[in-house]
Order: sequence, then C-alpha cells, then structure tokens
Amino acid sequence: MVEITISGAPGSGTSTLVRRICAEMGWRSLNGGDVFRAEAERRDLSVHDFSELCKNDLDVDRSLDFRLKQAMTDSAGPEVLESRLSGRSEEHTSELQSR
Repeated sequence: MVEITISGAPGSGTSTLVRRICAEMGWRSLNGGDVFRAEAERRDLSVHDFSELCKNDLDVDRSLDFRLKQAMTDSAGPEVLESRLSGRSEEHTSELQSR
C-alpha cells in the first residue's frame, strides 16, 4: 500500500528522489509515466498519439487514473507512487476505499 506519493514536473528530480527513498527504505515504487507509456505501447500507439486519445476519450484517461488509485490502496502494492497527478489522486483514495 502506498505510504507516500511524489509529484513534480518532468526534470524536477522526482525519479531520483524515488530511487533514493526506495533504496533507503527497501520499498517498491510505481511510476505513473511508466504506466502511461506501457498502455500506449500495448495499444501500439506513440506516446503523443496516446496522449491525444486520452484527451479525446476521457474513459481511457479515467482508466489510467483508476489503475493508479487501485495501486494506492492495494495492500500488496508499492509503497511509493510517482506521478504528476499523484497528489490529486490521494484525495480520491478514501472514495475508492469506501466502494
């Protein structure tokens, strides 16, 4: 289950911070960008084209958000979530847990 979330703009050092925290604490992490890129690859789309799909089909975008929210509440999931939207996702965690 997620203990902390790390959020920041690209190039701001979030990945470096996550690697250091995980190494120090023996924790695992999930990177929202990796989830996004993996889904683009699964659909045989470039990251740009997948980004456009997410903008035009909110169900696709919401499905990615849901996957990250599930990871946040999974007792066997990672302890660290890195995502530009992870701070916002946390406000929805209690909503997801109540379902």
